[in-house]
Amino acid sequence: MKIGMKLGIAFSVVTALLILVIYMGINTASTLNEAVQLLAKDRFPKTVWANNIIDLVNEGARALRNALLTDDPKVRDEQIERTKATTPKVAMNLDSLTRTIKNEKGIKILNAMKEARDKYVKERETVFILIMENKKKQATDFLFTTLRNEQNDFLDKIDELIDYQSELFNQSSIEAEETYNSQFTLLIVLGLIAVLLAIILAVIVTRGITNL
Repeated sequence: MKIGMKLGIAFSVVTALLILVIYMGINTASTLNEAVQLLAKDRFPKTVWANNIIDLVNEGARALRNALLTDDPKVRDEQIERTKATTPKVAMNLDSLTRTIKNEKGIKILNAMKEARDKYVKERETVFILIMENKKKQATDFLFTTLRNEQNDFLDKIDELIDYQSELFNQSSIEAEETYNSQFTLLIVLGLIAVLLAIILAVIVTRGITNL
């Protein structure tokens, strides 16, 4: 075999291996980027929206208790309006969850959460009416029994959704780490093979030249 052909084959083999290493590196980077985007733009925001709902429910509950405790009609009305103001904010966060949750289990948990919310909001309206009618004793009893039970059920469903999303978050993190480790090992192996072949081919070509 002529020297030029030997050099051409050696160069082609090493170049092919280098191209493969580059391709694997780009593919790994792309896979990891997808995993990061999934965590940052899907898994994490859902837990934020769910926690926002919890904060809003607690804010509304505090305002409702304030409305029940005060004897000032103006303060009472302000606190009731403050409670009602949380409703559209909760709805906005629920809409965000509805748009982004696509898997069967997530949808099932979300639907249960919505049903619990509807019951809670309905019973809360009863408390509003009792407070406006100055039936404080009845309002207090209702708040600490029926309404509290519905609120706790609603919060439990939210916690269930957060736990599920956290599970998915952790799963995605583990998968990303496993992808990195496997691809990193593969790149190291391919790199070593490329270096070893380059040395072998260099020795073969060099010997071919010196034996002329």
